[in-house]
Amino acid sequence: MKTTNIDAVAYIRELQEENARFNLGPVIRTLGDPTFTLRFLAHSSQTRFTFNRVGTERIRTATATTIRYKEREPPTVVKLDGQDALSSGTMWIDAADGSVIRTNLRLRKPNSNEIAASVTVDFQQDRQLQVWVPYRMTEQYFARSGQTLIGSASYTNFRKFDTSVRVSVP
Repeated sequence: MKTTNIDAVAYIRELQEENARFNLGPVIRTLGDPTFTLRFLAHSSQTRFTFNRVGTERIRTATATTIRYKEREPPTVVKLDGQDALSSGTMWIDAADGSVIRTNLRLRKPNSNEIAASVTVDFQQDRQLQVWVPYRMTEQYFARSGQTLIGSASYTNFRKFDTSVRVSVP
């Protein structure tokens, strides 16, 4: 069996950059993944951020614990125009079961306190698959030219990816 060594991070970046070629508007971006901010909760990423509980809020039918987060220092997770852009934002976590109900990501422009982007994603439980999935993402990007790009995406019809193999001897 032939195996290859693939740099997974480089490969994902390459896919994101290819996808960015199809963006509309004046802002070049690679934040089109609605689960992007969930990476900040991974154990390996937590040391990059400070997290603070700031209260509770009602989101639809759930009581959510509101957590603010802020990236500590460069090198940052996200780059804008090739420069480090500090991430900050808020996450709403279901107080009953720990599910992420909503995320908000804000990126500051390099060497500035101005916001360059804001991305909010709402999650809900898919009854058929019994997992939490993104169902709406709203994005705002603020271009150097002064233009603001606003977009919204809705996600539906989630399906389980399944595969099977049958070996037949000739």
